[in-house]
Amino acid sequence: MKRSIQVLLAAALAGSAFASTIPAQKRNTCLPRNQLGTAPLPPVDNEESFNNWPVYSDISQTAVDPQGYVQAFQNYNASVIYTGHHIDSFSMEVYNTELCARQCDTHYSGACKAFNIFIERLPDKEPGAACPNPPATAVYQCTIWGEPIYPELASNIGQSQGPKDKDGKDFAVRIRASNGYNRNFEGIRKVYAPIDGFEGPFALPAAINTSVAMVSGQDHINTHYFNGEYNAAKCASLCDAHNEESKATAEEECAENPSSEFCWYKPCNYFNVYNQAQNNNPDGYYCSLFTNEIPASEATVFNIKSKDRTWAADKSRAYVRDPMVPGYIRAPSTPNTSLPLDLPANLTHAIPTIGIQRFLDTTSPTAHATITKLALATTTQTVVQVETQIIPTTVTETHVQILTAPVRTEKVTQTRTQTVFTNTVSTMTTTTYVHIVVPTGFKLVPEEGEEHGGVEY
Repeated sequence: MKRSIQVLLAAALAGSAFASTIPAQKRNTCLPRNQLGTAPLPPVDNEESFNNWPVYSDISQTAVDPQGYVQAFQNYNASVIYTGHHIDSFSMEVYNTELCARQCDTHYSGACKAFNIFIERLPDKEPGAACPNPPATAVYQCTIWGEPIYPELASNIGQSQGPKDKDGKDFAVRIRASNGYNRNFEGIRKVYAPIDGFEGPFALPAAINTSVAMVSGQDHINTHYFNGEYNAAKCASLCDAHNEESKATAEEECAENPSSEFCWYKPCNYFNVYNQAQNNNPDGYYCSLFTNEIPASEATVFNIKSKDRTWAADKSRAYVRDPMVPGYIRAPSTPNTSLPLDLPANLTHAIPTIGIQRFLDTTSPTAHATITKLALATTTQTVVQVETQIIPTTVTETHVQILTAPVRTEKVTQTRTQTVFTNTVSTMTTTTYVHIVVPTGFKLVPEEGEEHGGVEY
């Protein structure tokens, strides 16, 4: 099953799902719109009806994929925000993907890489003291983008425009029927192509900041610079080569020291590739390798400086190894009493119920799972039994995995979730208190609301 990163995720790209209130006094109020929208409106004119009217979903899902384009996402309740890559926006009289595509091809042929088409709920006049929360009009919109777009970039859910009416409600600008399309030409396929053995590519707002002290399990391995054309496959080869060499070295050391408690190595499970560019002209690219998936919030390096020159970190993408490489040769022969981090004295008697979240593709339902049996963390073999519920269809799976890696305590918390009204677009929550090797595709997280026995990890 594919995971949704998010990486990106949208919160890092846009700060958060875009929703704000625009003060009425800063606008020319109660002036009618120059042109009303031609999209249909639900029978009841309010935010809730707009958000849930099935007609908009039908419009989105029956739209034709224009020739020369590949669909990136469909029927979202949010439009794309991609700072620095917006080219143009315009309204239309019909929901017409071909019209958007032709605009992209004809007027912006050298720059346009993608477009986003959607229906936007707007006020029929500028809200003001004399006309708070006015009637709505629905407008077909098309936005043109200079870079390929991805589901996690659809983060603009709309705005609230004051002042409030007698019922205390602002006018709610909202988005429905949002579809995204990327131009399907050789350049995009080459730069953003999938790589065997990895999930991705996942768009990042900037390069991963390797200077930040990463928590255990997310260590930066190294960064390589290459002249020439952007090549993510070369980064993947570096990642593979690192694992082969590191594993071979660890096997030798483990054979020479059979009593060693730790026969493991730092595997490469994630890499970040990005261009070094000046004035939009690429000048080589970088590959940064990591032992584990890095939160998109760490993608904060927008510029690369060297002496008196500055380059932009452009086209930053992430790839996650699938399945993950655990990085151990064998388990310790006896329970380990000299772990790299101290375990609380009562940890073995206060291990909380731990949940596992499996990450699915954004077009799939959200999956949740719970460990129903977790043996003491200090034993060399840990049995984990997992029951998974995939919503809305319930599917029960039971996995029994013998886990034989050393245990270490760490705290890693990251929550990346994008919920557009009733639709969960993407969710990733990882809070790890006890780190052990888990089945491929899973991560340990505390169940929401679970008590931890008062133990601080």
